[in-house]
Amino acid sequence: MFLIPAEGGENYPMKFFAKKQPVMGLVGLVIAVLGGIAIPPIVRAIVTPMDLVPGMPVDIVVASLELSVVSFLLTWHHLFDDYPSSAIVENQALRLTLRLAIWLIGGGVCGVVWLKTFKLLPFGANDLGMGIPTLGVLAGQFSLLLMILYANTYFDKWPLVYKESSPKEVAEIVESGLL
Repeated sequence: MFLIPAEGGENYPMKFFAKKQPVMGLVGLVIAVLGGIAIPPIVRAIVTPMDLVPGMPVDIVVASLELSVVSFLLTWHHLFDDYPSSAIVENQALRLTLRLAIWLIGGGVCGVVWLKTFKLLPFGANDLGMGIPTLGVLAGQFSLLLMILYANTYFDKWPLVYKESSPKEVAEIVESGLL
């Protein structure tokens, strides 16, 4: 919840309640805390009957799925430039709804794939024949997330990547007074 405004949410949902800092930050914090209280029980109610990883506590499965959505959100934001952009979908509500659907569906699919395969990966829970698991389901996911963020910070910078702004994006920047 706390990443959505900055990572592709165009300052929503906190923009509904505040327009300037520090009030935006405080509202964002309240939304994040309320989301952190409300979302896990909802996900738990959906995931419990599925028994995705037999024998694993459901709360760990829920935490893993939530971390998958966060990882997917960050990957989408950094590597796909918040697709769809305003040049593709002009209606802001539709654009943000599409992004939210992409994040939730993509993160959910990645989360289920992770839960089914983490024992096969060296940075998951594979003991590599040593008898001692290396990281486990959540720490292995953090390792995966770090690889994604490292790839972003390395490959997303000039001169490796060059991006031209569309005339519409330039006009929006000029109108906003940033240029």
